[in-house]
Amino acid sequence: LEGAKEVEIVRYLLRLRNAIEHQRSGEELTAPVQAARAEVINIVNNFFYDKLTAVPSIKEYMDGLL
Repeated sequence: LEGAKEVEIVRYLLRLRNAIEHQRSGEELTAPVQAARAEVINIVNNFFYDKLTAVPSIKEYMDGLL
């Protein structure tokens, strides 16, 4: 990764790290930690979806699943 995508992913990872730092060990995940975690999951999923669907045969297969 380079450029804007890399910056975006690093920004979300740092947000998650900062939220986790304020989380007490053994406690349920707080709302900020859950939100940061969801953001990281979403950005990573979107990244890999874009990469996979760039391959025509994989895109065709995935479209057939929907």
